[in-house]
Amino acid sequence: MADNLAENELNPSQESNEIINNEETTTKQEEVVTEQVEIKVEESSESKIETLPTENISAPEQMENTTSEAIKVEEVTNDENKKAKESSSKPKEFINPKFDAIFEKLKAVKENNEIIEVSVKERIKGGLRCFYEEMPLFLPASHFALKRNPTEQSMQESIGKKIEVHIHELQEDVTKRKTVIVSRKQILEDKYWESLKVGETIEGPITSIASFGIFIDVYGVEGLVHVSRLSNKRVEDLQQTFKKGQIVKAVIVEVNKENKRIGLSTKELEESPWKGIASEFQSGSVVKGIVRRITDFGAYVEIKPGVDGLCRTSEISWTMRVKNPKEVFSPDQEMEFAVIASNENKKTIALSLKRLSENPWTALAEKYLPKTVVNGTIKYLMDQGAVININGEVDGFMPRSKMRFLPKGLNNPGDNIEVIIDNIDIEKESLIVVPANEEKPQFKPKEKQKTENAGQHYHKDNANIPSTSSDSVTFTLQDLLSDAMKENLLKN
Repeated sequence: MADNLAENELNPSQESNEIINNEETTTKQEEVVTEQVEIKVEESSESKIETLPTENISAPEQMENTTSEAIKVEEVTNDENKKAKESSSKPKEFINPKFDAIFEKLKAVKENNEIIEVSVKERIKGGLRCFYEEMPLFLPASHFALKRNPTEQSMQESIGKKIEVHIHELQEDVTKRKTVIVSRKQILEDKYWESLKVGETIEGPITSIASFGIFIDVYGVEGLVHVSRLSNKRVEDLQQTFKKGQIVKAVIVEVNKENKRIGLSTKELEESPWKGIASEFQSGSVVKGIVRRITDFGAYVEIKPGVDGLCRTSEISWTMRVKNPKEVFSPDQEMEFAVIASNENKKTIALSLKRLSENPWTALAEKYLPKTVVNGTIKYLMDQGAVININGEVDGFMPRSKMRFLPKGLNNPGDNIEVIIDNIDIEKESLIVVPANEEKPQFKPKEKQKTENAGQHYHKDNANIPSTSSDSVTFTLQDLLSDAMKENLLKN
């Protein structure tokens, strides 16, 4: 401990040195602070706060004043920067007071659905920037053309030009910022549909291929060429015949503005295969054809590319009644047919299968005389009656009114019955048959039942004729009436 005291006493100079060092450090800090204050004030010269004199001011006072001045400078600088940012965040064109009048004018234009002319200034993201009386407008790319996605080239070419537009939308937010969106799509559509004319020939690329036809780009709108209008010749596979992007010529055959549909035809540009058809396929000639389509009333036969003839059900057989043509024909079947008639103007050819052989009805009339009893088989039933096949040679017809006399249980297809030839007509190619063994009807006609229940019908012509009924009743209703009542009934 004594050593420590001695050591303290022996180093007074060390203490003084430390005090001197501390004072020098404080002086340096004060000088630095003073320099900082001067720098701060110089940088914020716009704040109009002058540098405070540092002479005759103690270090603590300088520190306090410097700090307060720095805070003032920073507050002024921040406020001015904030105001500058706010003013710069608003585009100058939206602050222009002239826009208020233009905006009100555009409101009236929109309400009246009027058209205005604008100047295209530049290409921007999403569309084009246009101007109307110094006010900027926005034209979206989707409203620039008929197509939703116009080409970049078409949009670039419009820069510097004037175009007609509709006011599509007007917006104004709480900061009075105004936005005007325009469109020219409706204007282009109206002009487009007015320009289309039926009979006009157009040319465009194929946009898509479907099973029912192909779609062609007609100046920005798709038109349909239905498969029936593609060609005079039969087109089996559209995907193999046509390619997407292929340039095709077509004729406008239908324009539907309301539904925005365009009907096209490519076969109109082909030479008609029906030209000279009457001389090529004369009546009575025999032709080969391929069955292409079967219907309930016959079959369509292709006898030449683009030329189909019709063989009706009545022309299939001389003696057989064909209920369904599918019983005789099958698709893509090749057969021979006789030509009945052809018409170039109506584009029709009547064909016959039965006329390849002679008419057998003259011989049948000699073989099946009226009142002849023959065996038959019920072929099929129909509303008018039943078709009865006679000996597998010819089909006859039994009216429904005669079917009630058939034996019980024999009235279904496939049943064998005996019939009588009632009538045969060579010209009409008709054979009528009736049941051979007429039994009592399986049911009583409704009219007869009413007659039996009501008694004798009263008629003007037989008012005075006595009843000839074989019933056991010995008097009639007529006997109960007086002469005056009879006369009144006759008058009525």
